[in-house]
Amino acid sequence: MRSEVQKNRLTMVVVPALFVAALAVTPAPAQTRHLDSPVVTSSPASGSTYNPGETIVVQVPPRSVPNTNGWVSITSGPTPNNLRLGLNVGGSVKSVAGSVQRRQFSYTTFDTFLRRDVTRTRNTNVLEFRYTVVKGDRDTNGVSVAANALTGGNIGATVGGNSFGGGSHNPNISKNHRAMTDQSGHKVDTPAPSFSGVSGPSVTFYTGGSVNYRLPTISNADEAHNVSYSITPSLPMGYSVNTSTATITGSHSSASSRRNYTLRATDGFSRRADLTFSLAVSTDKGIESITITSNPGTDKTYGKTADFGPNDNITVTVDFTHRLSSVIWRNTCLSIRIGANTRSQCNPTTYLTDGNRWDKIYFSYAVQATDWDGDGISFPQNPLGSGKGGNLRFHATGQGGDNRVTRDFGITLDDPNHKVRGQQTTPTFGSTSSPSYTWVKDNAVSQQLPAAMQGDGGVTYSIEGRLPAGLTFAAGTRTISGTPTSTQGRTNYTLVATDADSERATLRFSIQVQDLLFSVSSPSVAEGAAGETSTLDYDVTLNRTPGRQVTVAYAADTNPGTASSGTDYTAFAGGTLTFASTETSKTITVTVTGDALDEPNETIRIALSNPDGAALGSASVGTGTITDDDPTPTLALALSDPDPGRPDTIAESGA
Repeated sequence: MRSEVQKNRLTMVVVPALFVAALAVTPAPAQTRHLDSPVVTSSPASGSTYNPGETIVVQVPPRSVPNTNGWVSITSGPTPNNLRLGLNVGGSVKSVAGSVQRRQFSYTTFDTFLRRDVTRTRNTNVLEFRYTVVKGDRDTNGVSVAANALTGGNIGATVGGNSFGGGSHNPNISKNHRAMTDQSGHKVDTPAPSFSGVSGPSVTFYTGGSVNYRLPTISNADEAHNVSYSITPSLPMGYSVNTSTATITGSHSSASSRRNYTLRATDGFSRRADLTFSLAVSTDKGIESITITSNPGTDKTYGKTADFGPNDNITVTVDFTHRLSSVIWRNTCLSIRIGANTRSQCNPTTYLTDGNRWDKIYFSYAVQATDWDGDGISFPQNPLGSGKGGNLRFHATGQGGDNRVTRDFGITLDDPNHKVRGQQTTPTFGSTSSPSYTWVKDNAVSQQLPAAMQGDGGVTYSIEGRLPAGLTFAAGTRTISGTPTSTQGRTNYTLVATDADSERATLRFSIQVQDLLFSVSSPSVAEGAAGETSTLDYDVTLNRTPGRQVTVAYAADTNPGTASSGTDYTAFAGGTLTFASTETSKTITVTVTGDALDEPNETIRIALSNPDGAALGSASVGTGTITDDDPTPTLALALSDPDPGRPDTIAESGA
């Protein structure tokens, strides 16, 4: 009788991929080891590199293989509250908290009753650790875990059972495990600074005023690490740049012709990005600054209700270099950028600063329910219009001629101290049920996942869990695509929708990847009378639509059956069946010859072979049965009477 080790032949684990390592039969270690090597089960949003904000999921499975210690099944309790795993990210070891998660894997075992191998699934718990990448993390080789990197907490488990259960509970199993070497498919990087999508402004400053102007900053400021700014060549005398905020401050007393400057952003890894902008200093009378002067409260957010901010009025002050003499209110409008929308607010009010100098006007904008801006309010280029025109004039004491204000002003950037949330919504998948997808190995896949509703400032998507080999997820379109290269039992994943407020909605879905399998039926047919023919129709089928052309050969089996070729059926040479991309069934027809002989049922065995584009299923040989329909012969005894008129007598033989 086979031992447990002999009986259990574990297949390549495909639910999830982490059990490939867990189920490889290895010699028992010298030291008790109840856990197997850690495995990364998450996938980067794109490529092989995680960026700040993405979550790396590492699972540590039990040693679920038969060995000297038997099977190990982690129990759901006691929960390892203080259990932590040391995840090495570029030489910095992160102490990551853990939890218990339930998973499923497949294995093959010899069934002593059926006398054949059978495939079973087994549920088990794994230790799961989640680390969210932050700015400054960088690992160009891939994350790793040293051997025995689990600390704190007790892990309860059932130890010593077999593939069918059993064993005893151990409230504190060994936390020893092997190392996880650098994972090249799981690198980490803090993106280099980038001005992608950012335009360099054309800025005009005016003599007679002090400026406080923020230049564009890098487009990926939320991800880049320790960025500082510098400007070359040197700015006109009197102006300087803040290296942290890229803000130009100061004043200049004379005109300066327009020229180009380079704003350089340098991160903590000495990587650089450059943006070109132009600057001129004019002696015209113009705009000195445009500033948001209202106070949104401690949460820095304006909103429609008290939950989102103490008020819903945004006040903007426009400061000029000289005293204004007139403003035509109804035709003076300010463009305000709130999220993806540009709002126009007209009818400003003058603001007296020093008794006789009306050099400021301000606008008050009431937030609308649909307004949302998680980055902060900004202003477009020339938000009051451009050139010397419009409805603003300055006081020109002792001067004649044109006294119109020059309204040219550069772009004013997002101000994170003045965000807007007109009406807060949280992303949700509503009543969407958990989708279940079944795909075929080596068949191309393109599946769009459900979309979430609501959410402030747009929703981004990610998947928790490692997709089957060969598949990738495009977050922008919520589409899983590619060609799966291995089979996988049904595995659960989580689709995460995250809005600009970092509010999340989750949707569970499952994926199963099957082999494309050929099978052949075992038909039967009545033999028929002598001189008649009938057919045995063997149905060759695929378990799923192939999605591409596939073929399989057929011929008489090496054990062809009990029927005689050429006598009981018409001989056939075999051949090849070709399935188009949408076909799942073909028929092999064998002509049966009837006779009048009473005989046992006879068989014709046809075998499939040489599949191309699919595999042979368990029913790769079809046994056709010719059912005999001839009556069983009977024997009758008849006596003749030579003299009907006389009694029939028979002499008894002697003793």
